[in-house]
Amino acid sequence: MSKNKKKFSMDRLIKLGFIAAVILAGVLIYLNQRGGRKLGWGTDLDWALRAARKSKRSVLIYFTSNPRSATGEWNIGGTLRKGAQTIEELKLFCVEVKLPVSLDNDLARKYRITKLPTMVLLDPYGKELNRRVGKVGQMEFQTDFLKCRKVIKPE
Repeated sequence: MSKNKKKFSMDRLIKLGFIAAVILAGVLIYLNQRGGRKLGWGTDLDWALRAARKSKRSVLIYFTSNPRSATGEWNIGGTLRKGAQTIEELKLFCVEVKLPVSLDNDLARKYRITKLPTMVLLDPYGKELNRRVGKVGQMEFQTDFLKCRKVIKPE
């Protein structure tokens, strides 16, 4: 292979590598923007309620808008992620339920959701133990909300 062909081949590989890197970065940015932060929680509320009753464990429901608001993202990125160990210790079933912003549906009425985001903690039989609306701080979430030390009645 001549020197010019080697140089042409190396230049081509560098350009292809650069193009691949740009495409990969674009795809990652797109997926991050589209999906937002993920909780890794379930999305099937009916299943979680049945499983909770069967195993006598409580259920934490995070009602949020689709797409999530800035407050919804803040709760997920901070409070819920940092509270994961406490959630695990309490052996809660966790479900994220995305509702339309209008809140004009049966699920929103059933759980008396008037604003998003809202966190609702239920006992294994579906009785409401606690509720928080809007932004929730990490300490409040772990010490008051999850352990029901400061109960907020439904609106």
